Amino acid sequence: MLVPLQSRSVVGVILAVSPLPSDFQVRSLKAIESILETEPIVTSEQIELARFVADYYRAPLGEVIRLCLPPNTPRSLKAGSLPQKRKKPSARRVLEPAEPILLNFEQEQALQTILGPQKTFLLEGVTGSGKTEVYIHTTQSMLDEGKSVLVVVPEIGLTPQLKDRFEQQLGKPVCMLHSGLSHSQRDQALTALRTAQVRIAIGARSAIFAPLPNLGLIVVDEEHDPSFKQEESPRYQARDIALWRAKNENAKIILGSATPSLESINNVQKGLIAHIALKNRAISTSFLPQVELVDLKGVRSTAKSSGQSRSILSPRLLSKMRDTIAQGNQVLLFLNRRGYSSLAVCDFCGQQAHCPSCSVCLTLHYQEQLLRCHLCDYQSSPSQSCSHCQEGPVLYLGIGTERVEEEVRLHFPKVPVARLDRDTAKTSQRTQEILNQLHDGEAQILIGTQMIAKGHDFERLTLVGVVLADLGLSAPDFRASERTFQLLIQVAGRAGRRSQSGTVIIQTFNPENKLFENLVNHNITNFNKNELAHRKSSHQPPFVRGTLIRFESTEPLGAEQKAYETAEKITQAIHTLGLKSQAQLLGPAKAPIEKLRNRWRWQLYLKTSNHQTRTQILDTLRLRNTPKLRIVIDIDPQQFS
Repeated sequence: MLVPLQSRSVVGVILAVSPLPSDFQVRSLKAIESILETEPIVTSEQIELARFVADYYRAPLGEVIRLCLPPNTPRSLKAGSLPQKRKKPSARRVLEPAEPILLNFEQEQALQTILGPQKTFLLEGVTGSGKTEVYIHTTQSMLDEGKSVLVVVPEIGLTPQLKDRFEQQLGKPVCMLHSGLSHSQRDQALTALRTAQVRIAIGARSAIFAPLPNLGLIVVDEEHDPSFKQEESPRYQARDIALWRAKNENAKIILGSATPSLESINNVQKGLIAHIALKNRAISTSFLPQVELVDLKGVRSTAKSSGQSRSILSPRLLSKMRDTIAQGNQVLLFLNRRGYSSLAVCDFCGQQAHCPSCSVCLTLHYQEQLLRCHLCDYQSSPSQSCSHCQEGPVLYLGIGTERVEEEVRLHFPKVPVARLDRDTAKTSQRTQEILNQLHDGEAQILIGTQMIAKGHDFERLTLVGVVLADLGLSAPDFRASERTFQLLIQVAGRAGRRSQSGTVIIQTFNPENKLFENLVNHNITNFNKNELAHRKSSHQPPFVRGTLIRFESTEPLGAEQKAYETAEKITQAIHTLGLKSQAQLLGPAKAPIEKLRNRWRWQLYLKTSNHQTRTQILDTLRLRNTPKLRIVIDIDPQQFS
């Protein structure tokens, strides 16, 4: 509906209707200007979900409701104007199902368990174990019962191939939901789902808010992935609200992963989630790859690129790449850092090239001849001499995928090479084009970031090389080991998924780290056991509830002062409410990225024994944003930078 608000006309949503009190003065009300939709475009289930998200994540209800609205819904309109009428969804094409793929014994057992009386499942399956086939067969059972199905994945790039597999095997249309769609495409998809013309939706994080009548199943694939956490308001965790939605709508839910999150493992141990394990690869002739460690200490390059002698590709990795290519197979090289060099430093005075708006170093992008900030996208031209002292030469140190590509082409000048990262694949269409080069055999070597680590199945890919496995371990985050382990297990799982055996070579400066011992042995259970014990002893999630409160100010001292003031109030609240044994406040401290987009940042970290205790404490605060100060409350944070 369109309602007057001061001098504007704004779009509103009717959430509920209640009778007016008998003494209410009707003359104080303004009339609704117009009804924009004759039929509800937000379902009652969506409203219930929005209320939960707004309450739990302490977000404005209006912000959450917007996630349920069609993307072209305006916030406000000029006087006398009306929004364009919504287009009806185009006629759905008729699809023919392919020959159904038979499940193996493990998959069939998993399916029967899911179709039983229980509702919530963690499907833990090694890479290549055929979790997707279990999803598809479960979906067919839901469709047979007249129910709808939602599949949520962490990356937009995973949606097209998953859509194709579901449509080919089920012979039913599937709607995709992600930010890569136009407003018109997304609007038509939501209408088709809301009216049950299509009963299967596959999408990224925000798809969890989609209208799905008679919801029967939610699948959260790669449930461990941090991409399910929204890092802008409302800061929800899609996996967690998927669990709530499934329970609220009496639907089944499958959390699928080869490397489950510790939160899900803990819920299994508490009896809240049923655990199903697929311990073998779906193809009987396919086995988990052999994993080797290469100690990079002291290893020097045999082919110097840009005058640097430090090795990017060790002799062992180069040798294995030559053998793989000679056999007509494919190689994947993984490095979770894009660009060419991550540090520009003066060889005379030591001055580093920093972003003027953020407290991070600029990254050299060699092909574009740009120094770029990966946070705010500030750009400047690279220089051979120091702009600070005017004397020393500038050294470009550190490596990214662009420099790996350069060295690969030096060693293998006649081999077709592709690179997949945010620089080469800026659209979902371009991502698919690059992936098709590998599927079609046009490229024999693929270099990429975490975009290539999960969900992809390349028939001839038999070698995975992890260029530098240590990158994520130094992150200022108690989840650093867990995320590094999960990412490496996932990328290793791309190797040897068919009849040919696979090899994974992990290059590291710290081969003695216990993480790598578990990686070599594919011992996910042991890693989780040790990591959970560490989390419990250090009072970290999932054994406590975390809340990050960040203060961002345009003035250098503004954030710091407000952080100390708020810390004092929280400490007093903990004492007054008698919650000393149930709450702990850490900080104030500078954020790891102290300055971001010209805002100075300080933060507090509150740990509580449960959500109710957290709510009690936060309810005592009266935090308000101002033009100079922004305050962020991040419930169950995933990032601390």
